[in-house]
Amino acid sequence: MSDLSMRFKELTTNGLCVAIVLGLLIRLLFIPFSLEIDSNFWVLVVRNIESGNGLYMMEGYYYTPIWGYILGFVAGIQNSILDIGDLSVICYDLISYYAVDQYSYTDMAASIVFLFLLKVILWVSDLILSITVYHLVKDRTGDEKKAIIAFLLVFICPHVIGSSSVIVMPDTISAMFTVVTIMLMRKDRYFLAGICYSFAVWVKFFPLAIVLVLLSYIYIKVDGEGRIALKRMALSLAGFLVASFVIFFPQIMEGTLDRSLAFFTDRISETISYGIVSIILALVSVAFAGLVTLFVVRHMLTASGNLDDRVMEYSMVILCVCMLLFTNMQYVVTLMPFLVYCIMVVDQHYKYIWTVLAIAGVILTFMLNTNVVMLNSLVAYTGVMSTETVLAIFDFLNTGVFFGMSIVDIFCSIGTNLQKIILFCILPLFIIRRMIINNKIPRWHHER
Repeated sequence: MSDLSMRFKELTTNGLCVAIVLGLLIRLLFIPFSLEIDSNFWVLVVRNIESGNGLYMMEGYYYTPIWGYILGFVAGIQNSILDIGDLSVICYDLISYYAVDQYSYTDMAASIVFLFLLKVILWVSDLILSITVYHLVKDRTGDEKKAIIAFLLVFICPHVIGSSSVIVMPDTISAMFTVVTIMLMRKDRYFLAGICYSFAVWVKFFPLAIVLVLLSYIYIKVDGEGRIALKRMALSLAGFLVASFVIFFPQIMEGTLDRSLAFFTDRISETISYGIVSIILALVSVAFAGLVTLFVVRHMLTASGNLDDRVMEYSMVILCVCMLLFTNMQYVVTLMPFLVYCIMVVDQHYKYIWTVLAIAGVILTFMLNTNVVMLNSLVAYTGVMSTETVLAIFDFLNTGVFFGMSIVDIFCSIGTNLQKIILFCILPLFIIRRMIINNKIPRWHHER
């Protein structure tokens, strides 16, 4: 047998390679599909960049700069290497459903080539995220099989695939940098960990919720030696501040720093605009999240058990509370690597959480209230499907069938509530585990 044949046989029998190929094949199926509402915002941002107005000089971009820089990179590729032409077109025959709900539907269709470029970047992020979880599990257990399963549970997770391949949002980038931060902290690379944590936070704010757990990790790892812990925290903070300065330097120079934080400040203003009830609910939610965080950090500082496992499980619990407060499907991506690690290393009972979340993820990927716009690019650029077919699907899915609720309403309700309920179940499961560890209730059979 030739050398090449031997290598090919090794690859086809290597579990990690098979898992990578499987995950990529699933993603390739979604190339022509996207949630056009967000995709066409990305088209607008690229056009603003190409016109010389940067990210914030014109309306259209409402997130922190990192994802905008990635969009600028895509714009550079298409201008210097590819000739894509128009990044999007209007499907005039779809105006009828756009008129029904201009927030949820659009008659725009992003170019499939443009979508592919964006998705490739996000798929690379998916891959790095999954490989990092693979290494975390393998380093902790020494079990290759467990590590491959951990990789697969992240890489084929419907929330991860849905976020990067359908919604086309950068949550996977934030999750990737969050998990890389923890890997670097395990290896005592605190300055680099601070840099990665900065990238994680400034893509999406959710990783900020676990900052106290990370600081506790640094303190406990040096057995409470305050001087050493303070030095390591200072290194992490220095990395975070240096990276943050570099990230926001263009906005500081052009005077648009306030606009670059608009996603956060606008959410606060929106909550206030809804009136006193909305403000009270927001304050109660924040107070609840704060109490859970303090409870978890207290246990982090006093509990026994492997420190690496505790930082992953306790981060999972805090992020779970965040996902209960902010229920969009793609937000769960940040939680998923922590959940998978806990399944493979801490307690396999968490696998039931993953399973139900996966069901909810599939439902929400295909049955969001904006579901039909996934077909816009397919209609505009391939001719595989006609606008008449899309409108017929729209009418079918949005016709009231049960007490005025449409099929879309029913499935969205099922998916959203399933996700909320199972996320809430993480909290009692965590408490039961702590009670078992403290010998307050009998140990269950499958606890690791």
